[in-house]
Amino acid sequence: MEELMIAFDDNLITGNDMIDEQHKQLIERIQKFVDACKEGDSKVKAIKMLDYLDEYTEFHFGEEEELQRKVGYPELAQHHEKHNE
Repeated sequence: MEELMIAFDDNLITGNDMIDEQHKQLIERIQKFVDACKEGDSKVKAIKMLDYLDEYTEFHFGEEEELQRKVGYPELAQHHEKHNE
């Protein structure tokens, strides 16, 4: 079975330090979740990681959309729909 690696790379850089750092944090946590699942860690640990990812994703999407509103990002509505997906 091929090992799944999730990593932040240059294609994901937005140029906004806050957003880039949040993306790095989110991707790092997703990779930790994948690793925990592969290692057969406890269900409790997996549930806690999913709860964290859920909360952090909501926080990040809110921060990102607020920044987009402030700078008048022209594709905010489309980006918001992607977040909803």
